[in-house]
Amino acid sequence: MADTDKEESAETPKKGGGGIVGQVIVAVMAGAAAFGTVWFLPAKSAPVTTCESAELSANAGETLLPELSLGETAFVEMDPLIVTLGEEGSARQLRIGLTLESALTDSEAVNYATPKLRDAFTGYLRAVSIADLEAQDSIVRLRAQLQRRAQVVLGDQSVRNVLITDFVIR
Repeated sequence: MADTDKEESAETPKKGGGGIVGQVIVAVMAGAAAFGTVWFLPAKSAPVTTCESAELSANAGETLLPELSLGETAFVEMDPLIVTLGEEGSARQLRIGLTLESALTDSEAVNYATPKLRDAFTGYLRAVSIADLEAQDSIVRLRAQLQRRAQVVLGDQSVRNVLITDFVIR
């Protein structure tokens, strides 16, 4: 039995990693591929379009959507959301009241999509940490994130602003 083990080991060639020379060759080839990708890919990609930076900087305080008069604006009030915060053992909750600002012509669509909006808002609020909500600038960031989710659900033109009317952490 010992003789057959010696014979099998003598017959099978040892598998080597190629040594240091093989590893250097692989590293040089990977570096060359990365360099070639960075150097040549942007030149062959689609041309980059730029904004009119002078006009954009002059209107930095304005939004890209046209301003609506008060008669053209509708406010859709949502039922308050109550979301459990933190880990499962935590008993802390967030109660938040939201009102969505939209064009009068879009208010019916916003009202119709309220269940989808509640789902998107609840999913986001559930993922936010308690420390993030208790920070001083949390309302500004929270409003922007909720507006972004409303725009994903309804489209960029429908919801113009998200107003936070109640905000209580228990």
